[in-house]
Amino acid sequence: MTFWNSKSLQPSKQNRFRVVFTPSTPMREELDALFKSSRNAAASRAIAAAPSAGSIAASGGGGRQLAINAADRGAATVAETTDFWWWVKSCTLPSYEIAMSEYQLVNHKFKYPGMLVWNDVTITMVDASNNMELLQKMLGLAGYGEGPACDSSGISKAAFAAQGDFRIQVIDADGQTKKQWHLKGWFIRSARYGDLNYESDDLLTMELTLGYDYAVLENRTGDTILKEASAQKLKTASPWETAGGSSALTSQTSITADAVTGLANTGAKAGQTTITDTEIFNK
Repeated sequence: MTFWNSKSLQPSKQNRFRVVFTPSTPMREELDALFKSSRNAAASRAIAAAPSAGSIAASGGGGRQLAINAADRGAATVAETTDFWWWVKSCTLPSYEIAMSEYQLVNHKFKYPGMLVWNDVTITMVDASNNMELLQKMLGLAGYGEGPACDSSGISKAAFAAQGDFRIQVIDADGQTKKQWHLKGWFIRSARYGDLNYESDDLLTMELTLGYDYAVLENRTGDTILKEASAQKLKTASPWETAGGSSALTSQTSITADAVTGLANTGAKAGQTTITDTEIFNK
């Protein structure tokens, strides 16, 4: 049956996704401090742009309330800290390539798979608030120092991964996670902060490229798809398969007499309830 004839099936759509960065505890503290600093700066700019003291006096006072309102409006322009990167426009899903080696034997070529390499993920986002500052903060925490030299420790891959976890979620019509890709060992490969143009009214967009060691496909509860498949296989497996397949019989030191067909023909002693595998297979 085709999927469009079934009411219970929901094919995934390109516009139903989320990029989620779950920061570690130290990283969350850094983000909270960045958010607070950005809000204070925005509030100060709004107060500076508020009506002057002379115009406030001419309007009958209320200067304190006007300043508070201006500060609130300025602070509201800064997005709150959130794990969900709602300012992302698009992103590529993980992909991989498997190298191949060819061997020729007479007039035939045989192909063999080689190493698997995961390709980079590219995230395109809008500069909605303090996103540039966020990316620079991530770079700085990884060991990069402004100026001609890095910090004493240098840029560290482990320092990137210690900042938190990146996941790309595919969601359904209700906003629930259907599946998610977890990037393991991620680090920033490149960042482009966009282009400026007097002739364009387009939003300023940035591009972030992430390298990573490998990606794990997880279900909505966070279990890997491979782990889920293995659990399902064990659940439906026969007792012989669960014990280790057809080799389970030969690896046992003893089995019950009732489990052997034609026990009388094996030469088991009268009254014996168990026999060894040697007694069975040597008969």
